Amino acid sequence: MLTRTPSAHQWKVLRRLRAIGCPLDWDHLAVPLRPLRITVTATCEGTNVFSVPGGTGIVLGVQVFASTKVTIVNYMLEADWLSTPASWVEPCAEHEGKYCFHECSIRPEGLHFNARRVLNHMKSSYNLPDAGTFAKGTSTNGILLATLPRSHTAEGCKVVAGDALD
Repeated sequence: MLTRTPSAHQWKVLRRLRAIGCPLDWDHLAVPLRPLRITVTATCEGTNVFSVPGGTGIVLGVQVFASTKVTIVNYMLEADWLSTPASWVEPCAEHEGKYCFHECSIRPEGLHFNARRVLNHMKSSYNLPDAGTFAKGTSTNGILLATLPRSHTAEGCKVVAGDALD
């Protein structure tokens, strides 16, 4: 029995052991300090932020790891330079099974993402109470898509091409 919280590497080994059928006593592992870890993993065309008509588009490649059972009920994007909340992109009405930015500064034909890769819909709701539930020790990779209105930055703050946004 582990008496201290397993490290990220130990969680990975434990998940692999479970995947091949080894019986593990998940109930007696030390409670992790952070039940949910989200890591930004990728960019889109070399950036996460780009112009769209009326504002800014954001694509965040993320890896989500749940070290205990967690249910996501909402997403919120916060940054020092934001003065208004982000709007999460909904499934495209024109392209079934896709989430789209039809016009954007990084690709003239727009950006189209397969819905299976998009995590925007992975949240619990009245109609889908288990949609955002992650079992202990599970992880997923995907993308979160958002837009910000043109007046999204705090007064006196501007984003210049090439700035790194953490």
